[in-house]
Amino acid sequence: MSWTYAELEAKSGLIAARLRELGVGPEVAVGVCLPRSVDLVASLLGILRAGGFYVPLDPSYPAERLRFQWEDSGCSVVISAAEVAGVLPEGAMVVEVAELLAAGSSASGDGSTTATNGATSAENLAY
Repeated sequence: MSWTYAELEAKSGLIAARLRELGVGPEVAVGVCLPRSVDLVASLLGILRAGGFYVPLDPSYPAERLRFQWEDSGCSVVISAAEVAGVLPEGAMVVEVAELLAAGSSASGDGSTTATNGATSAENLAY
């Protein structure tokens, strides 16, 4: 699968908008447990556009290691895919990337996206 830059921008904007609805903003950690794909790239950009920062969680790691990383980082949300969601610890707020894209496209039917929520500055971990 491949996307144009315009498609990548639109999809990352949808992810960012949905993440903001879930409370992601400046200084908020978001776990990413996805295989290498265009969805991974869109998710990383979406997290940054929402003002948060991402914590990479490799789906090939043992469950104990993933649980430690999740707990230690304080991730409020973990973005995953159906095929790897089962490796994440219980209690994690797991959102599938397909759900983020589907919810975002229905919520913002006009297709407009904004770069960030305006609350980030150079003082934040990710800006």
